[in-house]
Amino acid sequence: MTPDDIALMFDSCPVDRLGSIYSRAFVSFIGGPDVNNTARLLSCHVSDVAEIVVFEIDVVLPQHPQADIRERELIACQFPTRNDIGPIVWALRPDFPKLPHQNLFGKKKPKSLCLSVTSWDESKHLWSPSAFLESIRGWLSRATTGTLHAPGQPREPLLANPHGYLILPSRVNFDTLDKLEISGDHDSSPVIMWAKRAAPKAAPGKGKFKLICFRMPTREHGLIEVLPENLAELEEVCSSAGFDLRQELINHLKNEASAGDISTSELSFELLLVLHLDVTGKEHPDIVTHEE
Repeated sequence: MTPDDIALMFDSCPVDRLGSIYSRAFVSFIGGPDVNNTARLLSCHVSDVAEIVVFEIDVVLPQHPQADIRERELIACQFPTRNDIGPIVWALRPDFPKLPHQNLFGKKKPKSLCLSVTSWDESKHLWSPSAFLESIRGWLSRATTGTLHAPGQPREPLLANPHGYLILPSRVNFDTLDKLEISGDHDSSPVIMWAKRAAPKAAPGKGKFKLICFRMPTREHGLIEVLPENLAELEEVCSSAGFDLRQELINHLKNEASAGDISTSELSFELLLVLHLDVTGKEHPDIVTHEE
């Protein structure tokens, strides 16, 4: 999404047409004396679902920046019309770097800055335009010094923004996950499914869902660039982590068919894939955490 895309997707509007109290307050603050021209309003846009404020912000750079952050960055803040959703911050520069603490969206979206892990419901009563602007500037400044991920913070998962949850039995053996029976409604929101150990004489290959676990290579923590929306995109994510998901899945199903654990006439199930891996980090490479 570029400024041109915003102009196509959202109608340009004058400041006095903004309806959100948050976008109005933010625009008013940027144009006020307290900002001292360190941020400059460029345009405002509106649609049925959101209002967007596009502006330029100044960043103080160290002598040797550790990330490709410029002295002036083009930023768009999207303020949803729904009060239960907080602002989304986009970095509009097409070559903006991939960094820690970025939100995950589809391939056609620009990089999005993750300013806080606190939910909007918990934090909106504390929101102010000045703190919001400085949190954006602070994020950009920390990127230049390599301190976006603070010591002691949990490591970032391979896949964030889950659409649902799979509840597994305690002390589950990941090498025998295909012996579990899966229940739940994959059409619910969020999806909540649970697994229980199958009966000893349960017929193989039957049931609506089939759970398969793969052990991936150890990786260094850090978010992927985009959120996969289908199996092909998940394959790309795994490939970037050094794991050939497609071939491993083919091999697994072939081995089961050859061993008689699954019948080709019963391949009407939906796959549930569990990716199990160990995660390290630059700050403490000797400490390994586990991720599923």
